[in-house]
Amino acid sequence: MSFYEKHKEAILKYQKSDKGKASHKKAQDKYDRTEKGKLSNRKRTKEYSKSNNKKIKAQSKLARLFKYGDTSNSDFICAICEKQPIEKHHENYDLWYSFIPLCKSCHIETYVGE
Repeated sequence: MSFYEKHKEAILKYQKSDKGKASHKKAQDKYDRTEKGKLSNRKRTKEYSKSNNKKIKAQSKLARLFKYGDTSNSDFICAICEKQPIEKHHENYDLWYSFIPLCKSCHIETYVGE
């Protein structure tokens, strides 16, 4: 039996703790500053861009509309709980201009429910 198998519960508990999360973030930040880490991040970003091309284009077009158009986030409230500020939920990225305004917590719930 390996060390991990013997201590799996304790290791997972530590990883979920605030101290464990902070330790992991510190190690990840250190790795991200290395050449290998930078290369890995570029590769991951490129792969994400390829597999989420429609999503990125829809978000970009909508962001430009809100930045340069007559529309602002304050014109919208969450379609579920009527809070502000809003996020824009797309059900179809081909229709980038068609979105449902949601607050962050309701937006998360739409994905948890799927």
